[in-house]
Amino acid sequence: MFWAILAISSHLVFIPGLYDGHTPVKTMFVIGLGLMAWIHCMVSFSNKTMLIGYTDISKNETLIYSAIFIYLLLSNLGIYGVINWNLFIDRIALEIACFGIFLAIASSSITTKKLAAIGSAAFVIFLLLIVSTGISWPNNLTFTIDVGAMGNTAFMSIAVAQLLPLAAMSAFCLGSYVWLIAILILMIPFLNNSTAALIGGGGAFLIILSYMFWRNGRVLSQYLVLSFIICLPVIFLCLVLFGLHLQSGLQHRSITWRNSLEMVKAHPLGIGIGQFEIKYPKYANSIHKDKEMHVQYDVHRKQVVRDPHNDLLLRLVERGIAGVIAWLALLFLIVYRPIDYDSIEGCLATALLVTLAIGVLYFPLSHPSMAATFWASAGLYWSYNKSWVNTESALSLHL
Repeated sequence: MFWAILAISSHLVFIPGLYDGHTPVKTMFVIGLGLMAWIHCMVSFSNKTMLIGYTDISKNETLIYSAIFIYLLLSNLGIYGVINWNLFIDRIALEIACFGIFLAIASSSITTKKLAAIGSAAFVIFLLLIVSTGISWPNNLTFTIDVGAMGNTAFMSIAVAQLLPLAAMSAFCLGSYVWLIAILILMIPFLNNSTAALIGGGGAFLIILSYMFWRNGRVLSQYLVLSFIICLPVIFLCLVLFGLHLQSGLQHRSITWRNSLEMVKAHPLGIGIGQFEIKYPKYANSIHKDKEMHVQYDVHRKQVVRDPHNDLLLRLVERGIAGVIAWLALLFLIVYRPIDYDSIEGCLATALLVTLAIGVLYFPLSHPSMAATFWASAGLYWSYNKSWVNTESALSLHL
């Protein structure tokens, strides 16, 4: 339970008054937490405490460890192309740390009381995030300063979208629709500072709302979650093909995406983790002129395109085709279950879908606290399902 709470609390790690969207303080916290999680996993594994009391868990744990190892191996086939080793170490350390958080949570036992506590903590973290921004209430329901714990209004909205399903989970654990409605009413308005957050959080809202009308303990089938993962490349392809005909930021991102695909053609094994911002300028005008590359803010600062604002494409460019296939396979392994979801597992699955949906237009899995929240949710999902399958008492969790 504490691993999960600490992971989602990484949203709150910041230096007051300093832009902290991507500064080292969050990264250092998550990497430190991940290191402790790995130590915990190794000690637990050596004592064989992770395998006690669960049917076939030894095989499942071995499978997930193997899948992570294979992914890390395949995603680094392009390591020969690394130019900036500081960026490489920063990004790979964050990813390995998040896997440690996932494994520490996935290997633990879970109960509805613990999940209720985690969900309540998510709501408290949401409130603290809002307090850190100096909101205007009730006239505007928006963030008034571009600082706060996330350092960016768009990042703040995305964090709220990630916390929404976890907070809603506490209502299902407690069996309180009044608490659920209060959570939705309070959190939904704060998604309006990011299109990506609106897509992810709005989708979560629709899924949770559908349960309130369905009321039979089935939020969505496993096939919906798996289908969404399958559709990620299709959604991206449609945005690339039709994005040029749209206005605003999506049109510009479509240009970045098309130019980035030229990098994939030139480096199918990947350009090396963390190297996008270093190598993209060479391809910035490959298909269409990327105007953002030519923005001059002042004498000392030029615009740097750090990522293509698409998690799937970023992985494809930096980790190569094999790395993306291994990543999708890992997600399948985590998500797939031979059962339907109950309400609690549905909220955890929704938490994963929110981040993946946001990743179509943003980069949550490259952001330290967003990535930590995603992998903490994945760990809770795995652990809860493990308990559901192997204990008869879990049947009483259907609401």
